[in-house]
Amino acid sequence: LALRDHPGSSGTELARLDEGAQVRLACQARGEGVLSSVLGYHTDVWARDLDGRWMSMAFLDAPGWSLSDLTVPC
Repeated sequence: LALRDHPGSSGTELARLDEGAQVRLACQARGEGVLSSVLGYHTDVWARDLDGRWMSMAFLDAPGWSLSDLTVPC
């Protein structure tokens, strides 16, 4: 999973997470729509981690956080 400098795939890739890695999320914002063909999710909701890096919610299993609504807005 690419961690980016803003909520969109055109953002600079700052780091990558391996499958199964854990990350602490800070908040969510709307950004570019993303489709995860593996998981079957489509969403424009992105999450920001505690270090300020963005990742699409389409690739996250985050209990209590929504794929379609801003559960914890930035």
